[in-house]
Amino acid sequence: MTKLTTYVPSSSPLVCIWLVWENGAARDPEGYDGACAFAATLARRSTKMLSRQKLDLELDKLGSSVHFSTTATHLHAKITCLEEALTRTWDLFLSMCQGEGITTDNWLKVAKERLAELEEASLDGDWLAARGVQLYAAPNHPYSRPVYGDVNSIDQMKEEVLHRVWKSAMSAPCTVGVTGNVSPLVIEKLCESIPSSREQAAPNVTADFSQQRLTLTIEQPVLHGVHLLLAHPGPATFETRVAYTVWEAAVGGLFTSRLNRDLRTNGGLTYGADYFSWAAPLQWWSMMRTACSGENLQLVLERLKMTFTEARDGLTLEEFDHARAHCLGNLEIAHATPIDRLSQTMEAFCQNTPTDYKSQSLDILSDLTNNKLTEIAQQICDDFSTIVVTPQSSDTTILAKELVLTSKHQ
Repeated sequence: MTKLTTYVPSSSPLVCIWLVWENGAARDPEGYDGACAFAATLARRSTKMLSRQKLDLELDKLGSSVHFSTTATHLHAKITCLEEALTRTWDLFLSMCQGEGITTDNWLKVAKERLAELEEASLDGDWLAARGVQLYAAPNHPYSRPVYGDVNSIDQMKEEVLHRVWKSAMSAPCTVGVTGNVSPLVIEKLCESIPSSREQAAPNVTADFSQQRLTLTIEQPVLHGVHLLLAHPGPATFETRVAYTVWEAAVGGLFTSRLNRDLRTNGGLTYGADYFSWAAPLQWWSMMRTACSGENLQLVLERLKMTFTEARDGLTLEEFDHARAHCLGNLEIAHATPIDRLSQTMEAFCQNTPTDYKSQSLDILSDLTNNKLTEIAQQICDDFSTIVVTPQSSDTTILAKELVLTSKHQ
């Protein structure tokens, strides 16, 4: 089944088509993590008639691009081209959907590339910390599986598995968004040609985060310094999510934020801090990340605790006004062009948030007061999960340890 979720009219000669299949990494076969993402990479790599080089050259001549990406819940395809190149670009895209690029030779090349990326990622403290949140936020849950695989799944991967997974993905329900000077009749024909033929029930993906708390240390010998990532379950409703972005900006999302003031400007303890939302499946998370030297770790944790505790008592009116203006400006930037608006709409669809994201967000931010924001922050910013990545052990291990900063009650 294919359905058109949004059409953003535009007089621009540039056409963008965004497709979302309800088939992501959560449905990868057991033992073959990353199969959907790898199959998409290979399908894009070549077609029955065109090698990788010829396919890329053909798209370059047309001034077109085709990109696949995978999340835990969805497979995405984004096609961008000029209006006059739409027919040929669409034909090339449909050829990719046949999966002829999924061959053993192509897989060996992709596997080698992915292993190199994993090796590089293992040296990245921020990546290790984020992966820790993903693993422990939903233990033994399909959504905690590595979207792009790991060493074990790459070693076990087989061509027949990739073909099976790709066929399943292409037959899953598909939702389409379009922007550009394209007639409704053309859009209808495009939707009819998409290889999506049957309804599939979504996987059972429920989890209880009401008691979720996380305190762990990832010890990694080759890192320089200590990487911190603090996380807590974020707002549960769309209205509180939008409002909470103002608090995040004031506390850690700007150069003038409290975290940057207390950790960098006044203390010289870190290069800076960032506080942001992560729209993870099942649960919206709020995260703070920074890095420091090992000898400053205890002091940084104490400063973090102090900053969050004081911020929970309320922002100054100047902080509130500045952060809200920043969030309003980001809304305008995020919806500046028809393609931007299409992107926001499709992302909202995948996250089960309102597709008229901008107008509702503007109303929420316009009506928001500093007192109301303080109430929201006090309800949400309660228990923190703490991830620390430190250069200590001889091999990479994940150990549960108690740290200073866990909640306001301590």
